[in-house]
Amino acid sequence: MKKVVTPGVLEEVKYFCDHHPDRECFSEVKTASWYGSNFDLTGCEFHLCDECLKELYEQFNKTYGVKPKDIII
Repeated sequence: MKKVVTPGVLEEVKYFCDHHPDRECFSEVKTASWYGSNFDLTGCEFHLCDECLKELYEQFNKTYGVKPKDIII
């Protein structure tokens, strides 16, 4: 959930967990489906606090055997 703190051309925003709206968060999860999928050109975007993100990572590992990887920028 995105909340605009200071509106304007370069607005200041804060993100809050979509599951716990009182918690500020710093993680965003996005999905996208392309041509050929039953979900062609659909997607979703949500924001999670660290607790929720940890639960999601654990579920991904349990269900699909995937773990998060370090992102080097």
